[in-house]
Amino acid sequence: MKEVTIVFSSGAQTQFDVVDFAINKNLSGEFKGFTWTSNHALGPQPARINSDSVDLVLVEEIEEQIEEVVEAALRAEVSA
Repeated sequence: MKEVTIVFSSGAQTQFDVVDFAINKNLSGEFKGFTWTSNHALGPQPARINSDSVDLVLVEEIEEQIEEVVEAALRAEVSA
């Protein structure tokens, strides 16, 4: 799973979780857009992103973080 943060040229930003995220380029290496695989159970996600207005894209792998949170929650339940 990945956590995606997109910063737009207006200064606004959005953050959402996806199963997979890719930045698409054409054969000459020019940026063409984004594609992602969503799991609607992860929460709200954008339907479309206008790539012309994007200044920055941060993609972080979060699967390990989620496993740590689940393990901590399970330990808390066992000790309670």
